[in-house]
Amino acid sequence: MSGRTLIRLLIMVLVLAGNPLAVRAEPRPLDTGDDTQSNAWGPGLALVAADGSSVHFILRPNQQVFETPVGLTGSFDRAKPVRLRARLDHGALLCEAAQGSDEFKLIATLPAAKLPAKLRAVKLGDDLNVVQTPGGLELRFDAGGVLHLASWRGQRLFSGGWPVIKRTQTAEFKPENVLGNIEASNEKAAHLTFHGAFVENDQHVSFVEQCTVQNDNQFTLRFDFTADTDLTLRMWRHYFALPVARYVSGTASAGDKRVTLPATFKTTDLLPASKHIVVETGDTLMDVTSSLPLSLVDHRAYGNVEEYLLAGYPVSKAVRQGTKWSVEMTVKLAKK
Repeated sequence: MSGRTLIRLLIMVLVLAGNPLAVRAEPRPLDTGDDTQSNAWGPGLALVAADGSSVHFILRPNQQVFETPVGLTGSFDRAKPVRLRARLDHGALLCEAAQGSDEFKLIATLPAAKLPAKLRAVKLGDDLNVVQTPGGLELRFDAGGVLHLASWRGQRLFSGGWPVIKRTQTAEFKPENVLGNIEASNEKAAHLTFHGAFVENDQHVSFVEQCTVQNDNQFTLRFDFTADTDLTLRMWRHYFALPVARYVSGTASAGDKRVTLPATFKTTDLLPASKHIVVETGDTLMDVTSSLPLSLVDHRAYGNVEEYLLAGYPVSKAVRQGTKWSVEMTVKLAKK
């Protein structure tokens, strides 16, 4: 069957929870085929918002141009596969494309959907749980309980929230048999629960992870652990990694200690360990309360990482079988 008689239609639908979600996987190459007569059908992306509105980002096979809601733009070589992606940046949806080994280029900028009118918690496919508040807080957990994204009004707040556990420098505990998702939600709050184990060789720690997100732009992340075997630990760290690009020249304070976050590395230790830290940058105020004392360091001291690290260490070295401990952190967001 020739390309002239075969309609090629590939639409990758991304269901959006209020704000558009960026494509999570590496974009797959799209082939427009050899149809030189049709422009009506071509491969691309369809992005659907929770309110039913949608946008499209598709290839026009004959004209060899891109089509989005703002019209026809750009060009591509139909002899080569095309990669498309859409990502959220500063409240706008960026439609980008690339061919071969070329870098992605911006094709069109679309306005993002409005923030939800009330707290929303949705499960997207089998591997993503998304919670959004009317004020602009968004959290995304995968099926294993890992917090993959924490953003505020379209900008990433930090990475982390998930423990890093090492028996040696190179032997790291890995999660196994993790189950859970959104347990309950209403207009005031959403509650997620995950349970499973961290395992490294013959060492085993069971855990329950709970996250409660409130509609006033705050969330509490809690872990309860039980050592199922004796443990020998090099490091157990809970952390939030703050990107330098977002927080540079902002301030961080703990008690009566206040620092300006430096543009270039000057010293490793920025704030001493504290259970209450406030970080301010631009028009954003982030208030962190923790059951575990957290210290703030300039992580650039330890390698090529552009981040400030807010971290605490609940256990170390030898931990006896049957030992139980918990870590709870509450993050509150506000517009200054």
